[in-house]
Amino acid sequence: MPRSPAPPPAPLVMAESGCRAGQSPEPMLQTCPYLSSIRPGTDPRLVYLTDTSGPEAPTGPLPPPAAVFGIVGLDRTIVWQDDAEVLDLLRYAASRPRATGELAARFGADRLVAATGRGWLQDPARLCREYRVVSGEIEVTAHCNWGCLSCPVATDPKPRRTMPMPLVEEIIVKLAAASAQYVTFQFFNEPTLDRNFVRRLEILAASGMPLALYSNASALTADKIAALQRMGVLKHLIVNIPSAEETEFNLLTGSRHFRHTRATRKRPWRPACRCRSSSTGSARALSGTWRAWNGTSRRWVPRCIRA
Repeated sequence: MPRSPAPPPAPLVMAESGCRAGQSPEPMLQTCPYLSSIRPGTDPRLVYLTDTSGPEAPTGPLPPPAAVFGIVGLDRTIVWQDDAEVLDLLRYAASRPRATGELAARFGADRLVAATGRGWLQDPARLCREYRVVSGEIEVTAHCNWGCLSCPVATDPKPRRTMPMPLVEEIIVKLAAASAQYVTFQFFNEPTLDRNFVRRLEILAASGMPLALYSNASALTADKIAALQRMGVLKHLIVNIPSAEETEFNLLTGSRHFRHTRATRKRPWRPACRCRSSSTGSARALSGTWRAWNGTSRRWVPRCIRA
């Protein structure tokens, strides 16, 4: 006896999104996780802290009289709003995806369209896919000629290696395409030891990419300084001067470059760049470094260094 065909499967019911059986699921929206809200005159300041450029605050106009809150996204720009229900909408859709029909019914279609147009409400599949590239750290050399007490190089030095030029160029081009604001050439290394230092600067100049140079200045020769000034890529220079006393400087850095570093710092950098000094050390070492730093500040800060 022939077997009867199996019955077709029952249509899936999209209960969570409020869809009728057999229809396409209703679009869902969720609040972008990169948003911050601030209130004019009441909220504490929103500050972005980095280890390379110092504290920064959001930009934007002063709040108009009718503003009740502001939204800050990845671009760090304040967008003031005079409708408190927009903030209620964003908070309601923050914890999980919500159906567009539900949001429109609860908060109004106009608010939904405006928030979606600004990217404040997004398809849940897009969440966390946006990014903001501020800077890129490129380890052009893998070694350092100092052994600072606070640095792992002091106990586990790296081999002498240099990044190939094509790889550096590829990284810089990609960072420029991602709208990075600047690059550095250091990561537990001394960038001025790079034999291709001047050629790296040429790539930066061709890409319009500024360089934040962190250095112990031991290999910052007159030719390299002239190249930095000529190519105009230097965003700022930070020189590691942990002590104004030579004996203590040698102890903290494991080097004998005090006089050379001091002489480099005294060069006429302005108006080529902003120049700052830094002091690093472990908790134990810093107990003496703070005293040394006071002497360093007295000696160099009046000359234009920001401590």
